Amino acid sequence: MRNRNILSWVTVSLAGLSLLLVLANIVLAVFNAGAQGTVAERQQFIGEQTEFRRVGELLVRSLVAASASTKDPQLAALIAKHGVSATPATDPTPGVRK
Repeated sequence: MRNRNILSWVTVSLAGLSLLLVLANIVLAVFNAGAQGTVAERQQFIGEQTEFRRVGELLVRSLVAASASTKDPQLAALIAKHGVSATPATDPTPGVRK
């Protein structure tokens, strides 16, 4: 009789422990999903910033080339005001033939 009580107590304890582990797994899965969402948003932001930086660089190169080709003093002053050299170092549109 005593062995049955001990066996019942062990069985109930293991069942309770299993339930606690399942609940812990659910909580961790929800936390992990939230963390993955945050990481994905940051990764997208970083990717967009790189793309915007490239567009900005191409825009500045195009403005420098336009300033050099048109000899526009206002455009040259605007470019110089922002600390950019008004002489084009490279072709603003690489790979495009004129």
